[in-house]
Amino acid sequence: MGDSKAVESALAVALPGIRLKRSTYFRRQTFWEALGNYFPGALERVLNRSGVAGHFGDFEGEDFSAQFSFPVGEVRQVDVVVYPRTPKAGPKLEELARANGWSIKYR
Repeated sequence: MGDSKAVESALAVALPGIRLKRSTYFRRQTFWEALGNYFPGALERVLNRSGVAGHFGDFEGEDFSAQFSFPVGEVRQVDVVVYPRTPKAGPKLEELARANGWSIKYR
């Protein structure tokens, strides 16, 4: 998909009024990592765990709202949550994908 700055620019052009911010978050731990936190050295592992820098965005349009998230640096996917689940968001997101050579996977 490209660099995160290019993705940010593409979103800003396609969705005027989108609010993007950058922050650092910790990924969700697996069951085994959480279990490992109960053993000696757990506090040290938790405190030394590096965070993941990411971009987060909110868009509020007339027909739908959406939340976007993607990592800083090389972007392989952008996670999008649309509210309410409405077919009106589809054409706008498909136009965004087509204009930038991206593909869409619906879940």
